[in-house]
Amino acid sequence: MLIRALLFLLVFLNFLGLPLTPSWGFNCAADLTITSTDTFLLAVKEVQLEDVKEAFVKHFGKDPLRWPAPFKGIHKIGTKWSSRAMKSKYYRKVLSEEDKQKMLLQVNDPAEYWARNIYNGWDYGEWFDPSHLTVEGLPLCFLDRYLEEVFPLAWTDIRSTLRVKEYMLGLKDFQFKPYNSYDKKVALKRQQDVFAYNNNIIEAARRYDPGRDVAFLSLLPRFVDTYWPGDEKVERKLEEQKKKVEEIVSQSVKRTEHLFRKNFFDNIPEMAYSWTKGSSVEGHLYIDVKQQKDKSFETLGRAVRIYDGLKEANGEKRAFEEWNAFALQWSSYPFFDVRIGENAQAFENNDKNLVFMRVREGQKEYFYVVSRGESGLGHKVVITCTDPEIPQNIMEEIYDQLFDAFVKASEMAYKNIFEDKSRSILIPGGTKKGRQLIVSCNLSKNEKEILLLNKDTFVTINIQVREKREPVSNAKIVLKKPEIGEVWSPFVTAADEENLYITTDPLGKSSVIFIPPSIDELKERNLSAKELSIHISDQQSGEARKIKFKFELPLKLRTWLEHEAIPRGNPFYNRVYFRIDGGEQHNKGEKCKVIIRATSSKGLFSCSPDGPWFKDQISLESEYAEEHFVYYKWDQNSKMKSPVVETITIEAPEINLFDIKTFIVGVEPMIKSVEIAEGEKPIPGTYVPLKLTLGDKTEGESDWGSLLRSYGLNPVLEIEPIEIKKTAFENPKNEKILELLLSRVAGVKAPGGALKFDPSDFVFVKKSNSQWVLVKRNLYPGGLQGYPKGQSFPGFMPMSWGNYRFRIKLYFEDENSNVYNGLTSTFEEEIPIFPQSKEQMEGVSLLPLLVFYRALFPDGHIGDLSNDIEIERSFQEGKIEEGAFLLGKGFSNIFSIPEELSPL
Repeated sequence: MLIRALLFLLVFLNFLGLPLTPSWGFNCAADLTITSTDTFLLAVKEVQLEDVKEAFVKHFGKDPLRWPAPFKGIHKIGTKWSSRAMKSKYYRKVLSEEDKQKMLLQVNDPAEYWARNIYNGWDYGEWFDPSHLTVEGLPLCFLDRYLEEVFPLAWTDIRSTLRVKEYMLGLKDFQFKPYNSYDKKVALKRQQDVFAYNNNIIEAARRYDPGRDVAFLSLLPRFVDTYWPGDEKVERKLEEQKKKVEEIVSQSVKRTEHLFRKNFFDNIPEMAYSWTKGSSVEGHLYIDVKQQKDKSFETLGRAVRIYDGLKEANGEKRAFEEWNAFALQWSSYPFFDVRIGENAQAFENNDKNLVFMRVREGQKEYFYVVSRGESGLGHKVVITCTDPEIPQNIMEEIYDQLFDAFVKASEMAYKNIFEDKSRSILIPGGTKKGRQLIVSCNLSKNEKEILLLNKDTFVTINIQVREKREPVSNAKIVLKKPEIGEVWSPFVTAADEENLYITTDPLGKSSVIFIPPSIDELKERNLSAKELSIHISDQQSGEARKIKFKFELPLKLRTWLEHEAIPRGNPFYNRVYFRIDGGEQHNKGEKCKVIIRATSSKGLFSCSPDGPWFKDQISLESEYAEEHFVYYKWDQNSKMKSPVVETITIEAPEINLFDIKTFIVGVEPMIKSVEIAEGEKPIPGTYVPLKLTLGDKTEGESDWGSLLRSYGLNPVLEIEPIEIKKTAFENPKNEKILELLLSRVAGVKAPGGALKFDPSDFVFVKKSNSQWVLVKRNLYPGGLQGYPKGQSFPGFMPMSWGNYRFRIKLYFEDENSNVYNGLTSTFEEEIPIFPQSKEQMEGVSLLPLLVFYRALFPDGHIGDLSNDIEIERSFQEGKIEEGAFLLGKGFSNIFSIPEELSPL
């Protein structure tokens, strides 16, 4: 009765005119105008190739001679190599028509060539994962910012992919060959390039305004290069660099999203409704954000049922029921599931800088907002009414009020990004001749031309040279390196111990990135006044400018995980890392208490992989500015029906710092597909490569390469033929010829039976389309450049036409050959081997000789592996005359006597 009385009181107050129910009944919030849903879709449009072509020409032009010096140098290396390769007698044999088309486009239409690469990594290489250098799928509003702010940083990484080609350009013609091992000559330089590029991305992430730029900032992790297969130490360091970017992004996103959601809830008015169903059931719904206990922003309001009789549910008799009335799901732009239904409505605000859309689907309502312009900010919330019996008119009124609150929250959250406020100090100067050197810096705070930096700041120094109000291109600028910290520029032409030499672009502009020193560096040098100056001068006019920097070092808790997902099972654990930086008041060696908790109640923690293990939480006394970690694993006494998301909280209560990390526990590898490698045209007597794609049963994208290396596991592959339905040779004589050939050489027979591949032979590699595939370790990553891509896969060699059905088993062993049965996947697939072209049919008369050749040397003739590859390619492509010539050459090599042993 008490509940009923309270609910009726709320309804009574509503009838008295208190602001508990909506005062308007239409679904367009105040100060909004209705527009087409196409307007909203345009605001969230993704980049297309034509957009990149247009933007590239706008930013760089079509003439490579006018491109910035570093970019121009990269293009020059590529075109020189392509021109030489097309003329080389060695490369002419292995270059495909597609390769030649790319090379010709690179030389004849550079702008088109680079636009294609920027879009989807068109010519960055089959085994080089270019996804971090591409804009495919990027929101269109960010394309200009990418070309201005990220692409110049990417030149360092692109340069790493050209190091081998640059090395080969210095070789003589007889050394300019495919299937070389020149990658080893430049591996160290390539590593340095990639690490430098990632550091630039880290510092770029630090300079973005967490309020204005959070949308673009959230995309930066996708631009980090983590791809270096074959060297787990290098990959681990690259992954650590990506985690630093993700940490910066995570903190900014958390702040922005929390503020938006709080604004939304603060603008929701109190509401109360009542209705009846029949004569025995009363329904009530009330919303009062201030009194709501759940502060997660994921639920709203309470729904109540009161029964005159008793309702029986789950074996219990109840007089009333109560539950959360609405469930909320939040996400930020870019959205990946924008819904446009019949009920979709789009709106613009008066300034036309915000576009809204709301969509109704049954009990759900979708609210979207996207800001126009370079910031690209956006939010989305899906609100689901959990009460299926609420009257339609009441639900519509509530959703209208919630949309009004959503609009107000958007205007509050995005207000600052549209205000025209300068965030730079300008330091202009000029000479009597009218030449000006203009220097500007992005600031976190301005106080008497001193930059107040904390340890996460990254400063871009923009430089411009003008003469008689016109930009001066190729102006020579000298920057004196600061005593501490680092400076870097995409426009650098030379450097020595004291100075950095840069030039301006065609618009008379240049830029320098200043990376402040780390806290450890400042403490080691014991600098009392944490200030420095950077001197910049125009070499021709002698004009110089000086910028001062002062440092602030606040406390910050840094946290990261070794893995985003771990398999189930006792031997698998995750490392949770943390470090407390900053706080000059804390002396070295001082300690702070840190508490780490697992919210699943099924987690175990330890300071050692050998234990002891503590359930749910662990406390540590941790030194400031020191890296620490603990081990986490799932409690094996707790059953796990399916993979779960574990949430870890890391808290330093004494200094009021905390962070949250999540990862998946219980991922299981599985073979997702088995197919003949792309572009292969298999025939009997040739190697048929099988592309095995690995996934996991959570349908996620686990980093299997990192996981397996961490636990010292190697993949073992067994390919067992279950059934072979051979198709006889079209000419029976051919089959007899093969039998006679095999019988003439003792011990030689056509290969067959189960195949087991040694675990040390294989490694998992993530391709550019985010697929994990199994490849031969010794043919990857770049030691055999130009090697046919199919040769890198495991496979088999059919001895006749027909259907080959295999059972393929994948499992994992450690260094001691211990098998982990929990990580086993079995897959069956039928592989058809039949002529695929008229040209292949014409060459069937030579198949007995090809099969016999392979029976003699199933692993290839060790004396001339390249000849064997060319034999296979010729027959597969139907080039019968060429194949016959090479096959004869192969037999000749097998049976010939070395010249030094010849009796003649």
